Amino acid sequence: MKLSFLYMHGVGRNFDMTNNFYSFYFHYQFKKIKIQTSSQIYILYSDLLNEPSAGLARKISLKLKEKILLNIFINRSFLGEEKISNRTIGLEFNF
Repeated sequence: MKLSFLYMHGVGRNFDMTNNFYSFYFHYQFKKIKIQTSSQIYILYSDLLNEPSAGLARKISLKLKEKILLNIFINRSFLGEEKISNRTIGLEFNF
């Protein structure tokens, strides 16, 4: 299991802008059933946005063979009243 926190602060050089990004990250591996899961909760404060943007991202990986993973990505973002959802499935090959 892994738990981490990330903070990034950025200031624009070409125009007046300030960003603050906060993120909590969680990773867990179920060894018996060959599944890994990673989750991230984040919030972004930016001068370019009228209100903060927040979201939840998740990756679930199933080990099919020694070098092949089936990945499922789920992302849910909130920008004020607007909700944006994305889902993606992919295969990862490690050579």
